[in-house]
Amino acid sequence: DLDGSPPHDAGPPLRPKRLTAGLPDPNLVKHHREAYMQKIDGQLQEGISLLKERCEAQKQELRRVCQQRKQEYKHEVDRQFQEQANVEVDKQFHKLTDLERVVKDQREFIQARYGGVDQGSLTQVRDVLARREFASQVGLLKPVQGAPNSHAQNFLASTSRPPSPGGSFRTRVPSYPLLPTATHCYKQDLHDPSPTLRLRHIELGLDDDDDISLGAISRRPTSPMQLQRSSLMHEEKLLP
Repeated sequence: DLDGSPPHDAGPPLRPKRLTAGLPDPNLVKHHREAYMQKIDGQLQEGISLLKERCEAQKQELRRVCQQRKQEYKHEVDRQFQEQANVEVDKQFHKLTDLERVVKDQREFIQARYGGVDQGSLTQVRDVLARREFASQVGLLKPVQGAPNSHAQNFLASTSRPPSPGGSFRTRVPSYPLLPTATHCYKQDLHDPSPTLRLRHIELGLDDDDDISLGAISRRPTSPMQLQRSSLMHEEKLLP
């Protein structure tokens, strides 16, 4: 030896250290991994089932709450509608009651004021009003100048003549213009044989069987020239 140390005897060589010493067996690792994966899958399926059950339970609860709130809202709307309907019915009932009271008061007033007037009195009043209206109409007319007879004389002469053999009064006299307010006084029953009806036919220039209406009255002249011409024509017919 170069350094002068005594030589020594080398023993048998040692075996090298294994690199996988202390590591788990791969087959065992694979087995544990498969078991763990199965466990994880089982937990996943269990969690999914639990979530489905919870979701279905929550859906059922939400449906129940929605139906309950829907019924409550419907009842509230019905209650408000019924209240408004009751208020409107009360208003209409009060209006109807007030109207019935007013009608009753008016009926009592009319019965108290005009209850004693009978049909005969009303007929007599109508006849008096008709005579006054006819007299006022005749008084407003002036006799036609140059005519042989005046309107009043023609009227008296026509009313003094007896009726025709057939029983109908066919005498015509000059037509006189009537005021619009007087037309209602002469609308009487045509079958009334009273002298008042005959006077009305004479005043209107109609026969006994002619209709006393607005159409018959409207055929009479309205202007002064037409009135004078019509009066002359009627008076010429009355001359012998």
